[in-house]
Amino acid sequence: MIVVPFALGSQLGLAASTNSMTVVANADAQIRSYFPNRNYGTGDHLRARIMAGDQLRTLLRFTLPTLTGKVQSVQLRLYVRDKSVKGGVVHRVAGSWNETTVTWNKAPAIDPAVVGRVGSTGPAGRWVSVPLLLGTVKSGKKVDLAIFGASRGVLRYIA
Repeated sequence: MIVVPFALGSQLGLAASTNSMTVVANADAQIRSYFPNRNYGTGDHLRARIMAGDQLRTLLRFTLPTLTGKVQSVQLRLYVRDKSVKGGVVHRVAGSWNETTVTWNKAPAIDPAVVGRVGSTGPAGRWVSVPLLLGTVKSGKKVDLAIFGASRGVLRYIA
């Protein structure tokens, strides 16, 4: 499994302090249109690309811990393996999926709303943080995300 941090900023109780925590992805997979029946759930890279005849998308699942405060902000942190001028867009996944069985043909439904934009990643070997607009994030629940490519170049992240 690939470790991708999901940072939660929370305001706890009535205190003026702000705490943050990191949640590691507990499932990840890549799906690819060129090989629509192949499963990439055990791969070591997260990839995204959009081009005629071959699209790559990454699916991520985070299970949130039990929180005592309200989540104020959420960021997806990705370690850049290959630089990209257009890093991709992030959507919520609306359907169910399993890391070891998901394929392009068995892909879950994707919410059409974009909840985050990666932008230019800069050079390889650094972390990028992507602010996510997720609305209400509930304590103890799962958050499933999909990263879509925004260019012909392969966008590659690793942990």
